[in-house]
Amino acid sequence: GSGKDLFFSLLSQHIQIERYALADELKLDMREELMRNHDVDIFDCTKEEKDSVRHLLVSYGSEKRKNTNGRYWIDKLNEKLLPITKDICVTDIRYANFNNDEANWLKDELGGMLVWVDQYNIDPFGGKIYNSAPNGEEAENGPKLRERADYIVDWPYESNKENLNIYIDNFLEWLNTEWRERIPINS
Repeated sequence: GSGKDLFFSLLSQHIQIERYALADELKLDMREELMRNHDVDIFDCTKEEKDSVRHLLVSYGSEKRKNTNGRYWIDKLNEKLLPITKDICVTDIRYANFNNDEANWLKDELGGMLVWVDQYNIDPFGGKIYNSAPNGEEAENGPKLRERADYIVDWPYESNKENLNIYIDNFLEWLNTEWRERIPINS
């Protein structure tokens, strides 16, 4: 609900980048069971249908993470990514519990950047109302990830997606100045 996939979608209109998600691996693992037992195709379902099985996805995903110190989904996605030869965006970095968890994997192992995306509505008094985390694990990890973020996108919920391009423009400006200065140049 924060707009991570929306951010990727808008960004990909400006730069050539490929999307990956750790949760896609989870969905692949669970797809047949969810279709058989709940009549939900997790790759083609409504928000309501996804919400009805979210607890199963979270439970299964958490168990696999705990048994591998956070590495199960990372290692599955690594098989598809390595060696990386193009610009990629992993749209669902959600955890920073273990030493080699998703945030560390992204930043330390892949040399990537962590972008925190948060979306809000405006209350009647002009204040910001953020969506609550969909589960306790994300509520616990959110502040850790925000603190580790290299860049923060804090944008309003907007039905006209074109109005959000200013946030993409700001990010691209940062990317081409601040971030590029951090990348070591091989001589």
